[in-house]
Amino acid sequence: MVVVAVGGGCCWWCLLLVGLVVMLLVGLVVMLVVMLLVGLVVMGWW
Repeated sequence: MVVVAVGGGCCWWCLLLVGLVVMLLVGLVVMLVVMLLVGLVVMGWW
């Protein structure tokens, strides 16, 4: 886990970087869930 500590000032590139990392993590989780569901469906059909 990466803990990002934001100081008093909100720098836009910090928020952009955090947003990008969050989007990448969410995309990875969604991809894993979709692959798992597809695998279950395929195994269920066969």
